[in-house]
Amino acid sequence: MPGANPNPSLPSFGPRTIIPAALVILALLVVWTGIYRIDAGHVGIVKRFGNVIDVVDPGLHIKVPYADTVEVMEVREREFTIVLEAASQDPLELPVKVTVNWLVKRTNVKDLYVQFGSLAQFEARIIQPRLNDAVKGVTSGYTVNDLLRKRTEYRDLSQKLFAARMPDDVQITGF
Repeated sequence: MPGANPNPSLPSFGPRTIIPAALVILALLVVWTGIYRIDAGHVGIVKRFGNVIDVVDPGLHIKVPYADTVEVMEVREREFTIVLEAASQDPLELPVKVTVNWLVKRTNVKDLYVQFGSLAQFEARIIQPRLNDAVKGVTSGYTVNDLLRKRTEYRDLSQKLFAARMPDDVQITGF
């Protein structure tokens, strides 16, 4: 018979089998690219064509393939450390090492992301300059001897001044 498979033990691959197989592979690829996972201690910021549409909790989620992208943001406590040169009342330049523990409030993740993009940008543009101003301002009110004797008072006053300058998007958990 003309057009018949010359070897009956091998299947024939014609348009009737290739097209459905290609469609199945394409469907699996679309489903595979539409599934994503967010790990514990993080949230996912879902963007559709660049516009933030949702914030999702840890777990397995589905997105619209090729239209949605997901940025992951950590919501666990973070540490920011800086060494400043601050002038005392004497006036002496002192190296002051300051560490701030902070976290993003879950309810404010979307606003923080829209405003700053990443936690590193937030640290560079908000935490560092405000921490610098608060610590240097408080340090200038003390002599070197007072800084040594009144460490707790100095720390508490610096923390209070810094916390007052921070937006409500974050919570200061340690200083």
